[in-house]
Amino acid sequence: MMYLRQEVSMRQDMVQTPQQILRSELLQLPVMLLEARLKLEVEENPALEFAEAELGVEDLREPGKEDDEPDDDQTKENVEMDEALSDEDNWDEFINEDNLTPYGREPASQSTQELLDIPRPQIQTLQERLADQMQMDPALDYEDQRLGLEIIGNMGDSGYLECGTDYLALLLEAPEERVERVLARIQHYDPVGICARNLRECLLVQLEVLAENGHANPVALRIVRDHYEEFSGKRYENLARLLGGSLEEIRAAFAFIARLNPKPGQGELKEKENYIIPDLVVERVEHELEDGTREEDFVVSLVDGSMPTVRISRAYEELIRSRKKMEKSVREFVVRKVESARWFLSAIQQRRETMLRVTRSIVKLQIEFFRYGKEAIRPMILRDVAEDIEMDISTVSRVTNRKYVQTEWGVFELKYFFSERLATDSGEDVSTKIIRDRLKAIIDGEDKKKPLSDQTIANLLKKEGYHVARRTVQKYREQLRIPVKRLRREI
Repeated sequence: MMYLRQEVSMRQDMVQTPQQILRSELLQLPVMLLEARLKLEVEENPALEFAEAELGVEDLREPGKEDDEPDDDQTKENVEMDEALSDEDNWDEFINEDNLTPYGREPASQSTQELLDIPRPQIQTLQERLADQMQMDPALDYEDQRLGLEIIGNMGDSGYLECGTDYLALLLEAPEERVERVLARIQHYDPVGICARNLRECLLVQLEVLAENGHANPVALRIVRDHYEEFSGKRYENLARLLGGSLEEIRAAFAFIARLNPKPGQGELKEKENYIIPDLVVERVEHELEDGTREEDFVVSLVDGSMPTVRISRAYEELIRSRKKMEKSVREFVVRKVESARWFLSAIQQRRETMLRVTRSIVKLQIEFFRYGKEAIRPMILRDVAEDIEMDISTVSRVTNRKYVQTEWGVFELKYFFSERLATDSGEDVSTKIIRDRLKAIIDGEDKKKPLSDQTIANLLKKEGYHVARRTVQKYREQLRIPVKRLRREI
C-alpha cells in the first residue's frame, strides 16, 4: 500500500510589484534618457500627454451632484466595480490637484533657471542618438525599448556596459535572454560595438559587422574570438603556431584590428563641446542670524526644467468622470490606462524626491568638500548614505549611477563622492580616491620608454605616506583602466 506524504515548508522570496519595478527603472535613468522614457510612455499609454499648461484642471462635475453617486441607469455590476476602484484611489482628487506642477516637479530656483537658460550647442549626445536609433528599430517593441533605455543608461564614458545583463534582468524582472537580444541589437547600432561588456566583445562585434558587409578578415576574427589572451599579450609567435599561419599574416591581422574602435563611446564630440548637463545643483547660501552673525547653508535643487511636461490626458480625465455610464469593457480599459499613468507620474515624483534626499545626505556627509574643494573629500561608502536616510543601499546605488551634480568646484558624478578609506603615516584616514588620483599622476608623468612597474609605483606612494601593496596598486590601476607596464611602453 502506498502512502502519500505532504510536507509544508517556508521560504522567503523577494517579489517586486509593478510599481516598484517602475520606480527602480526610472531611478536608474540619467536625465538625458528620462526624456526618451517619457516619450516612450506617452506613445504607449493614451492616458498620458505632453502639455505646456500646468497640471490641474477645473472641476467639471455638475453642481450639487457627487461623482460617487450612481446614476439611475447605472447597472449593479458597474456600481460594484466603481466601489472596488474607489477603495484605494480618489480619481477626482488626483486629477484636480492644483498644488502640483507637471509630473510633480517644483519650479526651478532662480539660479537653477539661470543654469537652464545658458545657451548650449545643439549637439546630440551619444545616448540620445542611440535612443533615436532604437526607437526606429522595427525589431524592438515597447518592452524591448524599455530594456534598451536601461542598457544605454548604464553605458560608461568609453561606451562599455557597466553592469551585467543578469543585473538588468533582475532589476526589470525580464528574462535575461531578452536583455541579451536587445543588447545585441544595440551593439550593431552606430557606432558599432557600443555597449559591449568588454574589449573582446567590442572588437568581435565590429569584425562580424565588417564581415557581413563584405570586409571580412578571417584571421583577425579567429584571433579575437578564439585566442584573445594571446592577442592581448601580443604573442605573435604563439598565434602563428596556433593558427598555422606566418608572422606576416598575424601582423597583418593585428594591423586590421588596430583600425577598429576600442572605445566607441569616445570621439563623438570634441572635448570642449562635450557638455555635461547636471541632474542636480548644490548652491552655497549665506543668511544672517538674529544675533548678527552670518551662517552658510547648502541648497540642493533638481535641474529638470528642460524636461517635457507630462500629465493625465484631458480626454481621459473626462472619461474617468463619466466612467459610470460606460460599458464594462471600455470602463476597464480607461481605468487601467489612467491607473498606469498615475503609477508613472508617481514614480517620476518619487524619483525626484529620492534624488534630493540622497544628494542632501551626500552634502551633509561631505560638507568639507563643498566648503573647501576636492582636497577635502572624505572616505565614504554607499552604506553611510543609506544609513543616514534609512534607505536601501541598492536604491542609493541607482540614484548615484550616471547622475551629475554641479558645485562651485565643478561638475561631478555622484559616484565621485564614494570611496574607501586608507590610513596614512600620520594616522589620518584619507579617501582612496586621492590615492588613485596620485597613482594616475605618477603614470602620466613616467618615461614611456621605461614605464614604471606596479611595485615601483607602490614604493613611490609609500614615500609619500600612502602604504599600499603592489596588488592594491594593480587593483587601482585596473579601476582606472590603465594597462600594464608592458603595454604602456613606447618605442
